[in-house]
Amino acid sequence: MPDGTDAGSKGAKVAQLTHAVDPWVYMRIEQRINDASVEDTQDLIPIKDYVFRNPGRMIVRANREIEHKTAELGGMKCFYAQAFYTQEEFWSLYDKRWYDDVRVKYKASGMLSISEKVNVDLSSWTAPSDMTYRQWLYQTFKEQWPVKGIYGVLQVFLDREYLLN
Repeated sequence: MPDGTDAGSKGAKVAQLTHAVDPWVYMRIEQRINDASVEDTQDLIPIKDYVFRNPGRMIVRANREIEHKTAELGGMKCFYAQAFYTQEEFWSLYDKRWYDDVRVKYKASGMLSISEKVNVDLSSWTAPSDMTYRQWLYQTFKEQWPVKGIYGVLQVFLDREYLLN
């Protein structure tokens, strides 16, 4: 590797994978290079394949393993990020009766519950690597400030959820 980037020597063929989505991408590239019949192939990892890969399902699996290990050790996950619990798993860790009583006491029953806020709905979840370009563009645009806030306010008014009983 001449300068630590993905730029190879002039005229050399760079063998690369177009969908680098697993941690063993380097070994797979090496295998492709070894299988290649071209002698001037260089052993490089293109930066775009390494830096911008999105492992999608690996993130879900790793999070689920962390959540299970935390529960096994008697711990509780802090909700600073997404959670991947099922509803049954979530409420087996947290006191649902107490939580529902507090929601009733403070008249918050019409709002999303904490499990609905932090848990990813895996039935409708699509890994970013499985999205079409149009889906990715829509999702990316919708999550940008201030679009995300405007979208949320419009949804409240369109669904008339601001008129709680």
